[in-house]
Amino acid sequence: MSYGNSPQPGGAQDNQMIAADLLIQEWQRSDVQRLSWGASITHLKTNAIEGNSNITALSLFPELKLLQPIGKQLYYFQVRALGPTWLSEKQLGDRYQASQFALLAQVGAGMYFGPERNSSIGFFYRHFSNANIDQPNDGLDVLFNLSFGHRF
Repeated sequence: MSYGNSPQPGGAQDNQMIAADLLIQEWQRSDVQRLSWGASITHLKTNAIEGNSNITALSLFPELKLLQPIGKQLYYFQVRALGPTWLSEKQLGDRYQASQFALLAQVGAGMYFGPERNSSIGFFYRHFSNANIDQPNDGLDVLFNLSFGHRF
């Protein structure tokens, strides 16, 4: 689960998000690399006066984590994810997309902790846009996100 809130770069609005990510399959490629496939549902909300104030994004993504052990029970990680996304609307506040197709891009860092290193806390940036496939492509951003997770 994650929550974020930030001003929209290049826009006159603030965006908030709450998201649930599920890592479907993980492969430990080495002691320092983990590759995963995942799915996400993100609810975005804005304080903008014009346009839609809420949208939902459904995403599928591959994710790469680079791991660094810190002692016996802690692992620092860097994460990158990019994948196709369906947006429930083409507009959030004053931000427009040409279609409901977008890409989720996410970068961040965090730490696994606990006896089995199954719990995590992370900080990341999340961006949705169509990668300039079509115009308009204003993009939707939440710069500051905090996540908590647990692997079962």
